[in-house]
Amino acid sequence: MTSEEALNHFLGVFPKRWRCRYRSLLGTKKGKETFLNDLWHQFEKRIDEAKVVQDIPQKAWSLPAFSFSGNGEFGKKEKSIQDAFSSIGDGSLIIDSTGKYGIYQPEDMVDDIKYIII
Repeated sequence: MTSEEALNHFLGVFPKRWRCRYRSLLGTKKGKETFLNDLWHQFEKRIDEAKVVQDIPQKAWSLPAFSFSGNGEFGKKEKSIQDAFSSIGDGSLIIDSTGKYGIYQPEDMVDDIKYIII
């Protein structure tokens, strides 16, 4: 699965309005930039809280992953969620290569990291 395919699946964590909006952005370079900018400010407010959990399963930490960053990094391939998590910064999203598990770190809010399962 490509990073865009995994992200497309992961976007199921959003209510329909935002899910459709984000999916429409993935088709263009400018749209991807808009998506990445939302990682800084709007992303957290739009997540369906019913998908947020205390932690992802232990087995998920070793899965291959993709990372996305408000600093302009879109779909960087990562060896594992654990490897990516150890190096992410504010305004970042990590998803496993199937888009089932995700970790979101809001800007300037390390204590507010969200663990998400689709």
